[in-house]
Amino acid sequence: MTDETNCKTRIALARQGFDMRLAGHSYQEIAEALGLSVELASKIVEDEIALRVEISPNAMINRQLARYQAALEAIRPKTEAGNLKAIELTATMMKQLEWLRGMYDGEKM
Repeated sequence: MTDETNCKTRIALARQGFDMRLAGHSYQEIAEALGLSVELASKIVEDEIALRVEISPNAMINRQLARYQAALEAIRPKTEAGNLKAIELTATMMKQLEWLRGMYDGEKM
């Protein structure tokens, strides 16, 4: 196996183990399902948990901000044309954007 294959395999195992842990499985059950030792299963799942906790808050907010910005750009022509539904949707999205920006601490991920 190449290093790249090993890396991809470890990532896949980490994600599968994370999903199983989230579903309530023990490390013993995860280890058996993935064909790993309990020690290794625990290590890769805990590493995956740490990674997700570390990047989650700001990364999620950044994704949501980008989605709202893209949606606003997409409906801009209808809003500018006076379409009432588009105006209402724009107002709702602007409120959500302001709320998200209040949560955002300015860190770039």
